[in-house]
Amino acid sequence: MKPFIIANWKMHFSLAEAVDICFNIISQDLQHNLIIATPAPYLAYLSHKFESIKFCAQNVSHFADHGAYTGEFSAIMLKSSSIDYAVIGHSERRNIFGETNELIAQKVHHCVQNGVTPIICIGESLFVRDNYDYKTFLTTQLINSIADLSLTQTVIIAYEPIWSIGTDIIPASEQLIEIFTHLHFICQQTQIANNINLVYGGSVNLNNIQQILKIPYIQGVLVGKAALDSEVLSQMLRACLTRASKR
Repeated sequence: MKPFIIANWKMHFSLAEAVDICFNIISQDLQHNLIIATPAPYLAYLSHKFESIKFCAQNVSHFADHGAYTGEFSAIMLKSSSIDYAVIGHSERRNIFGETNELIAQKVHHCVQNGVTPIICIGESLFVRDNYDYKTFLTTQLINSIADLSLTQTVIIAYEPIWSIGTDIIPASEQLIEIFTHLHFICQQTQIANNINLVYGGSVNLNNIQQILKIPYIQGVLVGKAALDSEVLSQMLRACLTRASKR
């Protein structure tokens, strides 16, 4: 498959600014290998206005469908708004909001049940990498964040080392090869899903995206800060197309 970009806009942009960026992407016909994780208030509007762009929630409730849960939105609500993806377990959700593997597993389960593709984030801190068996840590984090080991739909697993996010520190190629070879092996051995895509996130930018996409088993990237610049995002999408043509 073609490498793809998940653009995580986090808590940025007005609705008008988001619309302008989407128009810019479509005008260049660059939307085909892009998933945009927009702020929640914009999801339904953008997904109906720009049907050729794939949109993604940055979070989802661990509650199943409907109920008296002020401020929450469920996977079934996402699907009814034509949202087919949800980022689950991003490091900011784990660290700032205290989300556990068990809570994340509930979210994954509800997404799968409602046809929403979960983008499950895992990653180790610098302390874990320097002091523990980080591959075992990642394996445990991954397995415990999965609700069902015989999923039948596509699952995206995003490796985002916490020590690389927003720091401009990118793991060396040897480190990425080690991690993604390990994750591929674990996914194959445990039969987590029939169709698994592995992506990398953490200080991805225009200067390093092509090198990252050369790493075996990396099928896409999760981009934060660099995706906030419309022109940079467009250039990164072109880089993905260039990389796809060489595969």
